[in-house]
Amino acid sequence: MSQTPNQQPTEPRRPNSALAVSSLALSLIALFFAVFVNLFTAIPLAIIGIALAVAARWNGRSAGPAATAGLVFSIVTLALSVGILYCVACATGCASL
Repeated sequence: MSQTPNQQPTEPRRPNSALAVSSLALSLIALFFAVFVNLFTAIPLAIIGIALAVAARWNGRSAGPAATAGLVFSIVTLALSVGILYCVACATGCASL
């Protein structure tokens, strides 16, 4: 490894696990479904995304930032989906039953 005198050594890149990348992809798909397609599809996808992110972070190997991003996006998507579903239920009068 040759370095010039002014160059700082860089840290090796942390690899992302397949679970972490799957969690991130699934959470982004769930967010798309929550906003544009169907809430009832987005909620299970967000729950699966949370499970994958937790499994990636719980694994002994480094999951990298993809697991954190997948976890955050999945939680935001789940909260958004449940919030929209609750607002729709209140607007239609189903919550008063």
